[in-house]
Amino acid sequence: MAKKDGATRLADTISFMKANGARSLAKKIETVLNTDQRKTDAGDAIQMDYWIKTDSDRARQAIMLCRYVFVEKKLLGEITPWGEAAMDSKQKMQNHWRHKSKASIMEGVKAYDRLRHPTCMAAALEGLGRNPSQADLHYYNLVRTQTSIGTKAAICYQTVTLAMFMAGHVSVPWLASWYSASNAANCFDLMGNGTEVPNITAVSNLRGKIISFRNRTKMGAQYVNHWAVIIGNGRAIGSNTDGFDPAGSTTVGTRKFIWGDRNFQEFDLADCYAACSENTKYRDAGGVRIAIHDPSTMTLW
Repeated sequence: MAKKDGATRLADTISFMKANGARSLAKKIETVLNTDQRKTDAGDAIQMDYWIKTDSDRARQAIMLCRYVFVEKKLLGEITPWGEAAMDSKQKMQNHWRHKSKASIMEGVKAYDRLRHPTCMAAALEGLGRNPSQADLHYYNLVRTQTSIGTKAAICYQTVTLAMFMAGHVSVPWLASWYSASNAANCFDLMGNGTEVPNITAVSNLRGKIISFRNRTKMGAQYVNHWAVIIGNGRAIGSNTDGFDPAGSTTVGTRKFIWGDRNFQEFDLADCYAACSENTKYRDAGGVRIAIHDPSTMTLW
């Protein structure tokens, strides 16, 4: 049997993706591989070093095509240099997926696209459990059914970006660009200023919504306080959150954040607001602003 040329290999891979749960993504890839040369180059780039015989082999070509389009050529989405480096090598990706089933690999393929109908972010984080394993987060092997929170140094806004990925609001290359690159200085640039709400009671049951607490009148890294995902009944879930007393505590002067803590857990929204309000750098500079952030208004891919 004659070897396929690049354009034919690409066409077969696109057809396979459409038939196996990644139709929307395949159509996006088609729109950017829009010249004969691009088609040939892409098809040549995803050629495996062994004979393609099974649907698992075809799925591996599909995930390599995703890498080629998003990471190597940056044709879909503005993956950052940091994000490109975080995706690691093509060889590591090939090695990881080499012995996986078609179904498993296609879950990895679909992670390169936003879901048409994202799921609830609270449910996505709850799926990790209250004490998730903390393994180093890689990107070439991610699926949306994660069992770990990722790096050992996850902090509040990083946990929110992970929730956005797991729920389907963003793609894995976006997560690679922003998960560890997000920080106290740029998180509002990333997620927007949000819609201010009058009090914590007003949002206590907005399950799945992103909430932020910050100084009301000043912006900047030194004034950022906390980000989380609301899970309802006056509670939220996130990380870097256990530095204040539990609800009902009568201890005076101890509701304060312990900066640098990395636990991932539930917390009481009213207690968090009290802890923020009692912190002098927020109280003395205008008080605490509570806001809700809608992923549908953000620039995501």
